[in-house]
Amino acid sequence: MRAHMRATDATIFNVLMDSANETANTNAKGTAPTQVGVITTRAEDGTVDGGVVAFDVNYRMPSTATITGLHIHDAGAGVNGAITVPLIPNVRPSFTTTAPNGTIFDYTPAATNLAVIADILANPENHYVNLHTSVDPGGMMRSQLGPIVSAAPTVAAAIAANNDKSATAVEPGGLISIYGSNLVKSTATLSGWQGCVLPSSLNGTSVTIGGKAAPLLYSMSRPIRSTPRFRSTCPPERRRSPSRVRSAWALPSTSRWLPCPRDLLLPGSRRPEECRLFAGQREQPR
Repeated sequence: MRAHMRATDATIFNVLMDSANETANTNAKGTAPTQVGVITTRAEDGTVDGGVVAFDVNYRMPSTATITGLHIHDAGAGVNGAITVPLIPNVRPSFTTTAPNGTIFDYTPAATNLAVIADILANPENHYVNLHTSVDPGGMMRSQLGPIVSAAPTVAAAIAANNDKSATAVEPGGLISIYGSNLVKSTATLSGWQGCVLPSSLNGTSVTIGGKAAPLLYSMSRPIRSTPRFRSTCPPERRRSPSRVRSAWALPSTSRWLPCPRDLLLPGSRRPEECRLFAGQREQPR
């Protein structure tokens, strides 16, 4: 069997595992600055259709220890939950450290329970990473992957993507950047997406404009970028020749054509041969 390589999304959760976060007192105390990377591919509707989880754990313990477990569990803060993403000992065997401080870097095989991966991205506060040792088999240190977000999302501004703050309207096909608070829980891009119609939801974030779902380009702690009824063209002869392009807006010279993996239909499009993937800005053909 064979297949073409695909680009991926990478959502990184930077956390600090700490013994103080365990639900019971631990026999040993320690901390671990940790990165948990959720690396995914996406279906046309934006949902996760494949993924792995990478762990980069920098543990700081009072002495050497036998590490017996490193997992992601499903539960909120202060609650113990089931293991859903195992690494040690399921993928990598238990081991005894040679020093109190050290690093664990490894990743899981391809995920089989994509619903768990999708929920980690949409609701990271409901999942925690936990390090277990032989002295503290129930867990020596842990951290939720994200904070609880109880406040409702608020929109502070919706601005044309060229940052023209004086603009009061955006034509169909124009891009807008949406600023506010509590808009997203985790970063989402279209790097690992493959499809024809842009998705209207990414990692649980969606936008409606005039009561209609808007296609999304990305959502992150920086602005959400969306396009109302976007339609643009990618001539077949240009699909495999990335280069700089002109735009209806004054864009930086880094704007460029991107290869279309296959015909892209954006909402409102009618012609399959009209296609473009773009680098975060609105682009027009020469």
